[in-house]
Amino acid sequence: MAAASWRKFFVVESGKTNGAHLELVNMIKHIGHIEVDRSEDCDYLLVICPAVSQVGTNISEALESLPANKPVILVVMHHTFNKCQVVAESRRQVTDPNVYLTVDVLFYEKNLLNCNRNQSALLEIQIFLAGSLYQHHGMSWWKDRVRSTSGSSSE
Repeated sequence: MAAASWRKFFVVESGKTNGAHLELVNMIKHIGHIEVDRSEDCDYLLVICPAVSQVGTNISEALESLPANKPVILVVMHHTFNKCQVVAESRRQVTDPNVYLTVDVLFYEKNLLNCNRNQSALLEIQIFLAGSLYQHHGMSWWKDRVRSTSGSSSE
């Protein structure tokens, strides 16, 4: 997929977020990306995965029915009122080759929490999407770059 075509996205909700994910969707639209109404029309999928039981199971279920060959940004949403909640990085449980970026966010009721984890996740998405416009070596180069740098972070 050509880098310039990472502009249109389709939101896939695998569970209930009470609309808390809309802040994230609006941020992506604010940086120039276009939300489309059908997965057939998108360049990539924004998969919203609330973590309600076993995170690995929730992720597997969220990814199992996606259209083939569509790149994915996976957002794992953890429901908590504690903005200092410690959660394991979900990216370590993702093996699907179509998932190019996995981030974890915290939410409570209808809102994302105002916390460092969420600010970092939103920034990571923005950097990833900006980078996808400028890289020249194909999607696999950027995907490998994100995975190699994210694996070295500590929390």
